[in-house]
Amino acid sequence: MDLYLLLTPILLLAVIAVLGFVGCSFQPGSASSSDGIAPSRGPTTGGTNVTITGDDFGSNPVVQFGISPDPQATAPTATITSVTTISAVTPPYPSAKAVYAIVSYKDSNGNLLSERTEQFTYVPPVTHVGQTVLGSGSGPTIKAPTVTLNGGELLVVSLLWGVPSGGSQAPPVLSVAEPGTGINLQPVPSGAPFSWASHNVQTFVSFNNAAGPVTISARLPQASPIQCKLTVSAYDNVDSSNPTYGAAAIPDEFHGNNPMAPPITGNAGDMIYAIAFAADSNGLFPGNNPLTPGTGFTGESGAATNPIVEDQVVPLDGSMITAQVTNTTTLTNPRGWIFAMGIKLA
Repeated sequence: MDLYLLLTPILLLAVIAVLGFVGCSFQPGSASSSDGIAPSRGPTTGGTNVTITGDDFGSNPVVQFGISPDPQATAPTATITSVTTISAVTPPYPSAKAVYAIVSYKDSNGNLLSERTEQFTYVPPVTHVGQTVLGSGSGPTIKAPTVTLNGGELLVVSLLWGVPSGGSQAPPVLSVAEPGTGINLQPVPSGAPFSWASHNVQTFVSFNNAAGPVTISARLPQASPIQCKLTVSAYDNVDSSNPTYGAAAIPDEFHGNNPMAPPITGNAGDMIYAIAFAADSNGLFPGNNPLTPGTGFTGESGAATNPIVEDQVVPLDGSMITAQVTNTTTLTNPRGWIFAMGIKLA
């Protein structure tokens, strides 16, 4: 009996401690973990649509992203879509890192009721690396200036050339002088080149596996009757398994000062790549037809040039981006052509 008397106070204290611990989880302002956030990563530029799943979602949720001591960035929208889910759009964040998605619940007076946390990782968006280089000539070999890279980039190479009357229609052969191995340029989309104003235009892509200088050349079956152009661009933070999508071009017969590619729908952090050419109304290339980038696009091959390479980071999931350029010529009825495609975030 003495043993029971000794143990009774200890047992009572244990029961009180357990009850107190259980009660704490229901106190206002306490933190708990929700069941998940999807997707759990997105670009530092923001714009990712996320769904947070949990239970007992109250009204007036506020979703913030951050980690101490960094400032927290508040999502521009936070909407309860069901009893167990909240949808939000990620805000921009100053650096690539893992942070917390913090869901706060407040009453009508603004008093904090509870918080839930999930981990979200910010990653860099697709980024243009360096300056697009431009090679010119009539062939049969056209060489672009050497570009020095760090390895891991997606190379995007576009070539314009002409075929003499009765000449061979065989495709050009692209070659690469670089310190390592693994660059294997393939046409996008697969198949024959586009035809524009009696010229041919084709875009190729490949990942660059080695660091160091890279020189790309194109060899034609015979010299071209027009000036050829070879552009080389490089992009970082690209999906290695499915790097491009939505490749499309404007119809060959377009005349005007604002060639516009078909719209492409992309997700936050992707990049829209476009290359445009212009010629006189009779098809003479390049003539006097300087091109400037479209609204929201950055001209990577010069502010006013022909051809022009331009690109734009997709700001929000599901954004529809239309690549276009402006021909500032004073000539009437110039010809124009533009090709665009999406580059997918890793």
